[in-house]
Amino acid sequence: MPGTAAPILAVEGLGRAFDIFPSDGARTRHLIWSAATHLPGVAPTARQRRAALTTRTWALRDVSFTVGRGESVGVIGANGSGKSTLLHLLCGTLAASEGAVHTTGRIGALLELGTGFSPDLTGRENIRLSGLLHGVDEATIGARTDAIAAFADIGAYLEQPVRTYSSGMYVRLAFAVMAHLDAEVLIVDEALAVGDIRFVQKCLAHLDRFRARGGTLLFVSHDLPAVQRLCNRVIWLDRGRLCMDGPPREVTEAYFDSMIGNRAPGTGHREPGSGNREPGSGHPPPPTASAGRGPDSGMGSPSLADSREGRLAEPAASPAAAGARLVEVRLVDASDRPVTTIVGGEQVTLHVEAASRRPLAQPVIGFYVKDRLGQQLFGDNTLAAAGGPAADDDGRLVARFSFVMPRLFPGEYLVAVAIADGTQADHVHHEWRHEAWQFVSAWPGGATGLVGIDVEVRWLDPARP
Repeated sequence: MPGTAAPILAVEGLGRAFDIFPSDGARTRHLIWSAATHLPGVAPTARQRRAALTTRTWALRDVSFTVGRGESVGVIGANGSGKSTLLHLLCGTLAASEGAVHTTGRIGALLELGTGFSPDLTGRENIRLSGLLHGVDEATIGARTDAIAAFADIGAYLEQPVRTYSSGMYVRLAFAVMAHLDAEVLIVDEALAVGDIRFVQKCLAHLDRFRARGGTLLFVSHDLPAVQRLCNRVIWLDRGRLCMDGPPREVTEAYFDSMIGNRAPGTGHREPGSGNREPGSGHPPPPTASAGRGPDSGMGSPSLADSREGRLAEPAASPAAAGARLVEVRLVDASDRPVTTIVGGEQVTLHVEAASRRPLAQPVIGFYVKDRLGQQLFGDNTLAAAGGPAADDDGRLVARFSFVMPRLFPGEYLVAVAIADGTQADHVHHEWRHEAWQFVSAWPGGATGLVGIDVEVRWLDPARP
């Protein structure tokens, strides 16, 4: 939550409206009547005529929050929720229709592609231009140009007009400039969505160093694992309003619940092409919030006692309208005893039972294990299972996942489980439990990274062949 020191950024009742005109003629008349509002005697009539020519749409409304020095805050939300508008208001590239923004210190911003770059200037010339726009003197820009060029690593294209750049090259140069601004606040909008993996890792390493030095980060992305990795707080915008503000895992899971929880009676929420959101698909799902869930809803996580006994706590969203629901989840050892503490290297089985309320063409059950930050560690689903699923007379489905538990860094872990219907590329979610089971890793080793492996280590005598 906001830091205890004076905030480096404060937003008070912020709102931004856009006027939509039915025609170019209406836009022209709107300008004329706007000028007339300053004339005595006709101002009231002019305001009425001007208002009748346009439809006012609010992209952002009544948003208030503060960001403390050194905080890393993620901003999430569906397309059109007001994220980019908020960032433009924070940077001063848009004027607010209402409310105010108060900032302290230099802000470095990487917004949508092309912001701050002149397409007809070369990359080198745009380094100078962008630095000047951010308030850096020419001598400093000149001294840092070689370092910026090395970070961007676009070779001879640095001497070419940026209109010839690919989107990845654009971001490389823009991020490189921003990384050398000595900014106290960095604002990044989907910059890591393009570019190859090596450059993304370079950007993440820079952001880690920036945060370690006490810098303040605002990070907007649809990549929720990246948000969870970089941020210690997340703000969720929905239809231009602040919906939730809190810890990363709580907010991102609430957001994900809302995305899959808004379904018509008797159906799931279909997401064509969303196979990478299925548990065990190799990519984490987009965590979310259920209807009515917010900062003050009082909805907590399932208790460890419930998980230990294999009982499922109530989901964030009621599955009453879904075509199937999860009935029981339990993680057991080779003797079928519940697993609540692991060391690593044990053979375990995740037992999942579900009940279908109507025939499912291709039921899919999946899981993944996540750490306390919500980062997906591993998982799988039934799509590759031999044979087809069988249901009894009551529509009961049972899936078992047997595996050797990896050696996990000491701490608490959660198992997320879901049931869907369809294929990896096109499926319907019926129920998703973010916290179907909880366990603790007591591995005494000191893993470097998220998981540990068994490694044989020995010295060799260099004098012996």
